[in-house]
Amino acid sequence: MEDTHAWVMNADGTQRREIGSVIDQRQHGLTWSPAGDALYFTYSERGSTRLTRVPLAGGKPEVLVSDLGTVGSFSVSKNGEFAYAFATPKDMPEVYMKTDTGTAQAVTSLNAGVLSGKRIAEVEPFTFTSNDNKFEVEAFLVKPLSMTPSGKYPLVVELATRTATKARMCSIASAPPSADISGSTAIVWASRALVMAAS
Repeated sequence: MEDTHAWVMNADGTQRREIGSVIDQRQHGLTWSPAGDALYFTYSERGSTRLTRVPLAGGKPEVLVSDLGTVGSFSVSKNGEFAYAFATPKDMPEVYMKTDTGTAQAVTSLNAGVLSGKRIAEVEPFTFTSNDNKFEVEAFLVKPLSMTPSGKYPLVVELATRTATKARMCSIASAPPSADISGSTAIVWASRALVMAAS
């Protein structure tokens, strides 16, 4: 199954063309720029969901949010500033504001009360080569909170694969919580594989 890409056409159905081909990933949340000369959308790559802008006239896409994490809903203002929801391995979604070239600024702190004083495990992204030497596979390692260099820890591995016809997930074991919050469960994902170390 081919990934969903962004296309545009005239109101009468003529001049249909694909502009999302410059990014060979599944694309979501298409939004017009205020001037109508570009499209904004999100796509997933290497375990993160990024926000990008693609000019209708062609050219290189501009990745506006490329940090490790997930961009959710977003909105673009007339002056080019945009707001977006963003979740990271250390925080649940918060609202951020950003310009094309500026630094993202958090405008909410909805989760401070929940996460205050809690330790969150570090998430370390890495890649490895598949056993047939054909693919670079993305993965994430979540280390135990009290890990020591001399300690030994069990390893939990969760693999996610996608074929041309269907998506399937094989879970070898349940993922342990990555934060010491009572009753919480860590949800960590990758585009091809996930490796987690449990304390």
